[in-house]
Parts: sequence; C-alpha cells; structure tokens
Amino acid sequence: MKRSTYLVFALALAVACSGTVMAEGTSESSGTSSQPVELRFMIWDSTQRDTYELSIPKFEEKNPGIKINIEVAGWAQYWPKLQTEMAGGTAPDIFWNQIRYFPSLVENNVLLDLTPFIERDKIDLSKYDKTVLKIFQADDKIYTIAKDRDAIVLVYNKDLFDKVGLPYPDASMDWNPRDGGKLFEVAKRLTLDQSGNSAADPGFEPKRIVQYGIISDNRGQPFHWNFVLMNGGGVQREPLSREFLLDKPKTVEAMQFLADLVNVHHVAPPATTADYHPGQARQTFATGRLAMITDGSWVFKQFQETANFRWGVAPLPEGPEGRVSITNGIGETISADSKNKEESWTALKYFAGEENHRFFAEAGNVVTSLKSMESVYVDFWKSQGVDASPVIEMLSGKTALSPSTKGWNEIDASIKKHYDLLFLGQVDAQTAGNNIMADIQRILNN
Repeated sequence: MKRSTYLVFALALAVACSGTVMAEGTSESSGTSSQPVELRFMIWDSTQRDTYELSIPKFEEKNPGIKINIEVAGWAQYWPKLQTEMAGGTAPDIFWNQIRYFPSLVENNVLLDLTPFIERDKIDLSKYDKTVLKIFQADDKIYTIAKDRDAIVLVYNKDLFDKVGLPYPDASMDWNPRDGGKLFEVAKRLTLDQSGNSAADPGFEPKRIVQYGIISDNRGQPFHWNFVLMNGGGVQREPLSREFLLDKPKTVEAMQFLADLVNVHHVAPPATTADYHPGQARQTFATGRLAMITDGSWVFKQFQETANFRWGVAPLPEGPEGRVSITNGIGETISADSKNKEESWTALKYFAGEENHRFFAEAGNVVTSLKSMESVYVDFWKSQGVDASPVIEMLSGKTALSPSTKGWNEIDASIKKHYDLLFLGQVDAQTAGNNIMADIQRILNN
C-alpha cells in the first residue's frame, strides 16, 4: 500500500460531479427491485480482498438492491488504470485512495464530496482516529472516512537475538546520530563475519559478512523519514506543505548517520544488495540473515507467511526528540462521475461501520481507523504468537502524516535518486539534500 511510483494525475479530467444528494433510501440510479444496482469497487491489495469477500455478503444481505463487484489491480497497475478510466468516464463507483494521489485527485474534481452525506446521516466522526481522518479532507470538505491507519515499528528476529544472548528490543532502546545509542551497539553485536566475529570485535572482517544487524536503506515511510523526525528534522514544514526541509541540519545529520551504518560501520547490507526497494528489504529479513528491520504494520501478514523463524515487534528506538512514527491510511472514495452516488454512499457507510471494521481487525490485516477495534487487532496477533501492542503504542504517541503535496510523485523521484547516491556512498547527506532542494524548487516553479 505504501510503494513509490511516479505517476502524476496531470490530466484535466472532465467529470460530472454536480449530482444532487437524494433523500435517504432513494437513488440516482435506474436500478429496480428485481435488478440490483451493481457497484464497481477497485482496490490494490488481494489480501484485503479476501476480507472484503467476508463482509460484502453481509452488506448485500441487508441491502438486496445493491451488489458490489470488487476488482483488484496491483499497485503498479492501479493508478494508471484509474487515471485512464477517469479520463474515459468509466471510473469505478468506489475506489481506494491514498495520500500521495489525493491532492491531485481533489484538484481535478474527480472525487465526490461526502460532507452532505455525513451531515445528513449524522455520522459520528469522533469514533475515528483524527490524524488519518485529516488525510482526506481539503477546503473543509470530507472525501472519505479513512478505513485504516498504520505505524512504523521495529521488527526483529528472535532466533538471532537468542543465539548471541541479547535481550529482545523494547522501549528502552534508543539512538542518536552522534554515537548511535543502544540501537548501534546491538546492531554491531548482531553483525557477524564468516569467522563468527561481530562488528564489535577487533578481528571483525567487513568484507566477509554473513549476517547483518539492521537494514538501513532508501525506504522513506518504512525507514528513514521516521529517524529524520526523531532527530528534530523533517521532510515538509507541515502536511501537504510546499516548504521542504531536506537540506536542514537535523535532517542532514540523521540521513548521514543512516548512510554511515552501511558504508562506514558495515552493520547494514550494502545499498547494491538492499536495492532500495521495500520488497527487497523484506525478502532480506525473511532469509534469516538480518536481525532487525523497521517496517509498517501492514506487512505483518507477509512476515507471517515468509519468515521461517520467530519474530517480534518493538517500538521504534527513541531518538533525541522522542519516538515518532510516520502514519498513513487508505480511504474508500466515491467517484464524482458515479451514476450510483446514493448506493455508493450506502456501501461506503457500511465500510466505515463497526461490522466491516471488525472483519479487518479480526483478520489482522490492518489497524482500522475505528479506535474501538485496537484491542481486536492486538488479540488476533496475540493468538499468532506476536505481541502487536507496540503498533498501538506508536499510534498513541507522536505521529506524522506521510509526506505529500501537489507534484509529490516527481518530488519523490528526485528524493529517491539523490538518496540512492547517498546510501551508495557516492555523495554525503548535505550534497544529497542540496540537490533535492534544487530539484524541488524547479518542480514547484513549473
């Protein structure tokens, strides 16, 4: 749900979004009692489709005049497909939305404003996490009730910790960019060469490493943005801001520390091995030769399926400015061009309700945006032998929305390009930050 692509919704999409809100129980569609109205609903995650396929029949039992047809397009195909269908007037009635695309979608007027529906049906928004609700709001209009939220945590290989006799990570773990703190000390002890020497031993051979303590790579939301924030730096001045901070001292200091874990201290795999890709980092962890990885709560299911070892979850190590997690969420939105707005709202209202959220919490897919479902999610993972309470701990503490603004995909491409060079050891963090800021200025001026 959180991988980078560089598509920008730049088309001037002509849409018919002036439909009148109908009285409750009526519809703008031509469906009849003998012919249910069929809604197209598009998402990008097949794992979550399985959960929708449990909840949608419950909805259809209660609303026999509406049938929901769910479609899955993988992340790489999803946004080009959605753009093409919007331009052709054939967009799905309901579709998943995400923060990096939301500003452009709002600007192109392709989303239905849900504010009149929410006010008419007296939806109590206080039950939901207020941070993720803000993701899909603009100009005092609400475009979705976010379905879920996520946090970044430290995931660790219990077997590797046991082998060297180290206690598992917990809330006492810290880090700082000067001496690395406890995180660095633990990473050194867990980085081993072919002779069994750790990176903390005098005889350690960095060219013969067989096991790494941590992965330090060019993953923004799952990794380095969190450390930047915990050091007092930042990506943007505030959410959706066009003022960026990537050349500021605290940001540069944190990024240099992370790159040095790879190129100076050799406690993290080389950038050429990590390949800068979240999926590749997770595959490296699944090999059992990596002790720690920071990642999002949405990938626990993947670790459950791919890891042939015991793994656990801890809060992020505390930085100079405390613990801070990037958070994000998915929202179900209605196309402004839908011919079935009232039926789509009826479906979306069900998706936002407790029954649907319980299906997702009980499956352990996500932490839903309904705060009452937190314990249900934790209980599922407890039944699987994993203490997921650090996820809730991170969400209850300091959080920051994943970076985004108009033109974000082009900005993100520049960030990736220059930070690739940083993690490869070809430039320092100040040079990378300066070059990114020059690119951003050019992008914003266009």
